[in-house]
Amino acid sequence: MIDTIFKKFTLSVIVSCCFLLVQGAIHSLPAADVDATIKQINTSLRRAEKDMFAGKTENAIASLENIHNLIIQTKGDDPNNNKLKQAENKFQKLVKDLERRTGQNLGGGTLTAAASSSAVVLPEKPSSKPSDRISSHAADVPPEQSTIQADTAGASPDQPAVQADTVVKLPHQARQPFEKASRGLENIESLFTQLEDPDYRGDKEQLVSRLESSLGAIRNQLDEARQAAAERGVSSHPSFDDAGARLTIMMEKATVAKGKFAQQQNMAKEQAQQIEADVQKLKEEYDRLKPILGAATGTVIYYNDLVPAKKLLDQLNNFDANDRAALSTLLASFAGKYGSTQEDIDRKASKMGYVGEYFSASYHYLALSTGLDNISNTRTVMAEDLARKVKEITGRSDKSHDFSQSEQYEKAREYLALAQQFDSKDNLVQNLSATIDQDIAAGMEKFDEKIDKQTWPKEAPDAPGNAKKLAKTAKEWFEKSPDWGSREKNPYTVLAVVVTGPWSIQKKNILSEPIMYGLPVAVALQTENDKKNNIARVFSLTLRTNEMLGVKMEPPFDHVTVGSSYYIRPGAL
Repeated sequence: MIDTIFKKFTLSVIVSCCFLLVQGAIHSLPAADVDATIKQINTSLRRAEKDMFAGKTENAIASLENIHNLIIQTKGDDPNNNKLKQAENKFQKLVKDLERRTGQNLGGGTLTAAASSSAVVLPEKPSSKPSDRISSHAADVPPEQSTIQADTAGASPDQPAVQADTVVKLPHQARQPFEKASRGLENIESLFTQLEDPDYRGDKEQLVSRLESSLGAIRNQLDEARQAAAERGVSSHPSFDDAGARLTIMMEKATVAKGKFAQQQNMAKEQAQQIEADVQKLKEEYDRLKPILGAATGTVIYYNDLVPAKKLLDQLNNFDANDRAALSTLLASFAGKYGSTQEDIDRKASKMGYVGEYFSASYHYLALSTGLDNISNTRTVMAEDLARKVKEITGRSDKSHDFSQSEQYEKAREYLALAQQFDSKDNLVQNLSATIDQDIAAGMEKFDEKIDKQTWPKEAPDAPGNAKKLAKTAKEWFEKSPDWGSREKNPYTVLAVVVTGPWSIQKKNILSEPIMYGLPVAVALQTENDKKNNIARVFSLTLRTNEMLGVKMEPPFDHVTVGSSYYIRPGAL
């Protein structure tokens, strides 16, 4: 009988296929019609699956013929349609499920038959319940499509026919919980897909929780369905067996998925701990190096003398000797793991689970990297600023006071020496180092010419009559003064004194009475170093008497006020 059914069905299918292919060659369905047909196929498949799970296997089997015809027709119009391939796979699965439930060989390959074939061989339509068949096909078969009728001949000797009516239907009370369990088994696949999706942005811990609760609900629904069926005399059913097997598979799959997720969570935790530890190292290093990072900002510091500059240089030298190499290694290691830009570091740190309480993952890396550059730049800018000051000092030396001109040249040499310590390879420093001796020599030559032209003042015509005696007394006063000839460090040798004007009133009381007189003089002095350089110092000053009523224009002298001063050659005295 099965052989006869197969032959008739095959012939019918061939005729239908030829008709459809010829029809498709003449006029293929538009894309919209193809989509509509696929939607109809899926609707029929879902209805057949629902009938199968509800125990209405005869209705499900009766639906196969029409679904198969629609698939063949659509394949002729659009053979590479992915949605159609998915529907065809569902159809094959439905056939195999029905084979397991009914024991009939429907061509799905589940049962071993002598005349097995890779094509789906539809069985005879059950004739015991035509009303079910009509109701199941009324919405599935368009009137313009031919319907292949299955013969009801008897089964062949080697393949006994098993009637669908031999399978006990699920009791009505068991169908609702069973259908819920079946839908749950279908829907739970989406949870697995989301859990395995690396780009899923939701809470995967919540997915795991939903997965566990869903499996528990399905298990309870199956238990409820079994209990309801057992209360009505149905102790076992293929639908229960199939759903139980699927539930077991899902639970095993869930165990694997949860284990994999737990492993991913542990790995993520380790990654988060690693990035947090690496960021913490940078923070600790940043805090430790704050003094030098705050001092060396890549700009010139304020300084009136060399003391602040020397302090900064000591800090830079200490950093280069003790910290630069370690910091460079730390930054290179961090960049190798997470990148070297704010965007790269923060993006990777976020993926690794880093959550900074106050700072982003990139903050201290960028601060230290910038600080390292600033330290190097500070050396350069300080060296160049010192070099510019050297040029300023030497450039204005001829406008300096005689007594400070030599000191200015020495100051210029000190500034240049410090500039070389900051950055000896700087072009400005190197150029200035090459010319400093010549510049100072040229300046000293002009200075010597100036000294050579200086003269010693003569005794003033309006000087007191005893001017020479006063000059001698003044010389003795200078020699004994603790501020001049008798000072402890580098005392002056008094070479000469000359009176350069008359006595003058220096101070009066409220009655306009003189209480202090002064005598203008010029004094020539010399230190040991001056003597070596063949120079003497000339001071124009006023020798003052004591302050008192009735004071006279005569010694003793009490103190002096200093006016101008300059260098002179001792030979010019």
